[in-house]
Amino acid sequence: MAGSQPEQLSAAKRSIMRVNPQKHAATRRQRTVLSCTSCRKRKVKCDRLTPCTECVRLKIGNTCTYPPPPRTPPSSVAESTPTRSVGSRTGEDVPNTDSTPYPTNTRRVSASLTLGGELSDYGPDHGTSPEPACSTAQTCPNEANHPEQSISTDSFVQFVAPLSFRGKQKRTRFFGRSHWATTLGMFPDLNSHLHAYYQDKQTPTNTDFVEYLSLKRLKHDMKGPDRSWQCDHQAQHSLKLRELLPDRSFAEYLMQLYFSTFEYTLRILHVPSFLQEWDAFWNHMETELDRPLPSDVFLAKLLVMLACSSCFATRAKLTLVGLDERSFMQMSHGWIEAVTTWLGAMTSHAQLNLDLIQIKCLLVLAKQGTAWEGDLASLAAGSLIREAVLMGLHRDPSNFSHLSPYWAEIRKRLWFTIVELELQASLYNGVPLAISWDEFDCPPPSNIEDEDLTVNSALLPSPKPSTTATRMTFQITLAQTLQTRIEVSRAVNRVRLTVPYQEVMTMSESLSKGLADAPPELRSISTEGPPIGPDGSCPEFQRSFFLFLNYRCLLALHRPFFLRPAETRDEPFVFSRRACVQISLALLAQLEYTPRSSPNDQLVNSDSACPHILQLKGGMFRDDIFHAAITICYELRLQAKDKVVDPLPGTISVYIDQSAHYQRMALFESVERAAKYFELKVYREKMATKVFNILTMLFTSIKSQVLAAEQSMDGRSDGTVLTIDDACPVASRRCRELLLADKPLNHAESGQGNLNPNQETMADHGGTSIQQGMQAAVLDNSQGINPEDIDLEWYFSLNPLSPYPMNNWPELDPFMT
Repeated sequence: MAGSQPEQLSAAKRSIMRVNPQKHAATRRQRTVLSCTSCRKRKVKCDRLTPCTECVRLKIGNTCTYPPPPRTPPSSVAESTPTRSVGSRTGEDVPNTDSTPYPTNTRRVSASLTLGGELSDYGPDHGTSPEPACSTAQTCPNEANHPEQSISTDSFVQFVAPLSFRGKQKRTRFFGRSHWATTLGMFPDLNSHLHAYYQDKQTPTNTDFVEYLSLKRLKHDMKGPDRSWQCDHQAQHSLKLRELLPDRSFAEYLMQLYFSTFEYTLRILHVPSFLQEWDAFWNHMETELDRPLPSDVFLAKLLVMLACSSCFATRAKLTLVGLDERSFMQMSHGWIEAVTTWLGAMTSHAQLNLDLIQIKCLLVLAKQGTAWEGDLASLAAGSLIREAVLMGLHRDPSNFSHLSPYWAEIRKRLWFTIVELELQASLYNGVPLAISWDEFDCPPPSNIEDEDLTVNSALLPSPKPSTTATRMTFQITLAQTLQTRIEVSRAVNRVRLTVPYQEVMTMSESLSKGLADAPPELRSISTEGPPIGPDGSCPEFQRSFFLFLNYRCLLALHRPFFLRPAETRDEPFVFSRRACVQISLALLAQLEYTPRSSPNDQLVNSDSACPHILQLKGGMFRDDIFHAAITICYELRLQAKDKVVDPLPGTISVYIDQSAHYQRMALFESVERAAKYFELKVYREKMATKVFNILTMLFTSIKSQVLAAEQSMDGRSDGTVLTIDDACPVASRRCRELLLADKPLNHAESGQGNLNPNQETMADHGGTSIQQGMQAAVLDNSQGINPEDIDLEWYFSLNPLSPYPMNNWPELDPFMT
């Protein structure tokens, strides 16, 4: 009876508390138990191995176990676990897990205990912390769709063995769940043996691993001849790199151009570290020229970086060093080819290095910027994704226990740059994306200036506020819409286009909101302001690049729904038609603000560079202008086929008719501007001939159709139009003139008028430069076409007093405000 009194007392107390609930006192937070059960009972220090050293010494390693962490109620899990979010432009809007010494080595052993084993350390040079179910800075991307799965964070399937995260700093490797490292991690005695080896292998008096070390030396000696051949082969290519190196002053000019353009957009290099290597490299070249370089990695990185910025060099600077644009572009292609050959001579294992990943990222940009290999320059982005995954760049850096804060942040920047390169290659080539959103958990980089982040930093610096512009602003802002843009690419480029149109509208709204929420300096087109910012950046290049990437994705999303039902006028897709026209006009509107758009532009002959996205010569950037122009051409053709209703009497109806007329004129003017852009590329760079030919043929034919339709309504014409077949010889002759413009033309052979390369009409927006190549063919009456019925002036005299002025029309586009 007495023994039951405490139980009765406890029951009475519980009933009273149910009737009159009281606020519980704040519970004291218990410390996490890190020692094994045996060491905790004996109150000795545990080294937290599996099995620990004390248990191995006492020969009770089989009983060395760790208590499971306390379980958390599901509600608190959902509340306390922040999600991976790129909705903020800086890293300070999410919990900063890097304020503590990096990395945080959190143990989760309860899952392995359920299978009779433990996840254990692999060694000082390898990742030692098991993969958390979700990072502290983010959760798995698919948790939002499956909340019931995210609660079971202790499930074994959410873990990857510690042997899967190997390496440190520049050289790391990752092995997924299908790799044998996952199974190997379930043998605690083998893991303890490997850990002891990696701790003691540098000890000269170590006798426990004598036989194994002898075996390794034998294996190393047997590969000696192959290694010698590899070194000799690599030395030949290294010598070629040194021969191609330009003088220091010209290289420094190109380096500053790169830092003011690409390094403010897609982050690849750490500027202070690169400048330190730069000084050491040139000191070696000037003082120890006869001695070989300690490493050719920096030389290769330097050459390919110079190739990236080669398209921004001014004529004045090129003339100063004795080069012209064509010879300098050939020099840049030589740098790209030499670095590509140098990389090909290396083993695949040696290429899994962050320095080599940086070089390959620079190679992709250089090939696109200099039109190397045409529209196939972006193929390397797919293999770059695979190499980055093998190095574990797609995983949260906290999984690698031996990464400093510096290298963790560099990995984040590189990963988001690589994903962006792959995404743009997917949208450009129309191929499926090589990675999806739920296949990586690397958090976005923080808004930290390079000068605040050093290699020896023990702690990650605090991110700057979102309103503070840094070199990271562009990349962080672009990361806000990364998930949506990945979904767009996967939806549009899949084998069957089965995405519901409501989902298309949702993605479109998300992209438009991301564009509207971007910093004003990235989304507003303006000719005001200095070409070079106070920090040495080029705001015009950042703006044009940012708008280009967003417009490209929006066009890729809506264009399939514009082209497919255009002939049937399917009502639900009318929004996509309107969106495609407006976004194409917004993309082509950048041609109005493109610097150096004419041969006589003073920017070309001055020392001040004003880089712009359209100065990049690669097909990826060039073809999107072409694609936007032919989208407008398709819209004009649809309008020509539309049934036109005669204006009814009344003042308002007349103004409405004038509005439609001026809008159509604006469409023609945008296509005309694009044609002149490609005409200039053919004239200067001797490339883009196919694009110029096709656009000229389409524009000539469609304009003829529109004019014929208007004149047939008035009874002034029989409706005869120029066809594509009629426009083809006209465009071909004009293109031939442009290609031969740098040498005297044989007028008897060409049958065309004289083309003066220095004439104002080549660049004057009010001129008739393209018309000159068309007059001879148009005036030929053998085709049975009255030339008076076709207005071939590619200039539209807009009435400045009109209530619908078109000179500011693109700025009214909602996608640009």
